[in-house]
Amino acid sequence: MEAFLSVKISNEHIFEKTRYIDTILTIRSFENLTPLANFLTPEEGYDPNFFCTQHGINDNGEYYANFNAYSKNGNFENPDDCIAALLDGIEHLPEEFRSIWAGCFSRTLDMGFNCGIAPRSITTPIYLENLLRMQPDRVDIAITIYSHDPVHARKSGTSKTP
Repeated sequence: MEAFLSVKISNEHIFEKTRYIDTILTIRSFENLTPLANFLTPEEGYDPNFFCTQHGINDNGEYYANFNAYSKNGNFENPDDCIAALLDGIEHLPEEFRSIWAGCFSRTLDMGFNCGIAPRSITTPIYLENLLRMQPDRVDIAITIYSHDPVHARKSGTSKTP
């Protein structure tokens, strides 16, 4: 007796490739981050490619702020280039805002990836130069992998990052 597995793939299934999305810098503090967040808005013009996307107070009563960086062509193609741009933005802050940065108890660079069915694996190095730049400010690295969601893909016609 033969055993086999039959898989039917119809046009309604969209399978996305595993790929890098972007990197977000999240900082947390017991002190108000609003002055820094407001300074780093696109309207203020500090750096149109480095800006605060969200800030507030979390459920633990901690202040937080999220920052993104973009190349002139949009999202960076790899996390190392995005991390370099985020670090550039922080390193060039005016002194009054560097003190707010220094008062943070948590600084995390979170690299986001969509997880698809191909390729089998991807490698995206973070080079020593950026790791050394992160060390004095005690910046952590996190990796977030968003699972492939075929139900969501079927409903919307595309797989999207949550």
